[in-house]
Amino acid sequence: MKRRRHGGWMLAVVALGLLACRKEPIATTADGGAQNADAVPEPGFAVRTDSTDVVFAWFDAEGRSHAVTRAEEVPEAARELVRVDPSRPELRRPGWIWMTNLRAPGASGALPLRAVRAESLATVLRARVGQAGPLGSTVLVATADAATAHGPSQVIVYGASWCSACHQAAAYLTSRHVAFVEKDIEQDAAAAQEMREKAQRAGVATGSIPILDVRGHVMVGFSAAAIDRALAGG
Repeated sequence: MKRRRHGGWMLAVVALGLLACRKEPIATTADGGAQNADAVPEPGFAVRTDSTDVVFAWFDAEGRSHAVTRAEEVPEAARELVRVDPSRPELRRPGWIWMTNLRAPGASGALPLRAVRAESLATVLRARVGQAGPLGSTVLVATADAATAHGPSQVIVYGASWCSACHQAAAYLTSRHVAFVEKDIEQDAAAAQEMREKAQRAGVATGSIPILDVRGHVMVGFSAAAIDRALAGG
């Protein structure tokens, strides 16, 4: 059984590599030069197993992500498929995520970094956990009427397509019949900036998601009890 699970991780890594390396359409610049509109970005930073200026996110058998600040905290079985989040916002690329294999440091100790589309990771995780629906699909986007009834954008879930906790929060709000807006911070740079500003004002760290704004109460992570308290106090 262990061999099959290990093989699953290897297939996931290969799948992400293929998705990240595919050729994209070439666009033409205003001066007639060629430009790859969707070129795979370069990381612009280096990461090692002892780096302390990034967050490492590993994924369990159910596809849930777990953020840690040290590579050594990642379980051995999950080290081949690890997301790296740089602490500096300017190093992030909307729509892209940085992935590494903690088991494959180079001779200098640097870890390999690969940029992959956020939806590509969601696809691989969905295949790994055997879910029928797309991991990262929007459970609910509040309609204009619902948003008006409950107040404009009173509840916002800031997350990403690969984040299962984000979708758990969305599903819970849906079960409570609470209208909300879901914003993907990797697809929408304005949403990411909005989230950071709210978190800064509230004194909340932005190292992990989801970050929820529940009627003015800003919180990190999915907690049904915390959401209930915020709704009751709103």
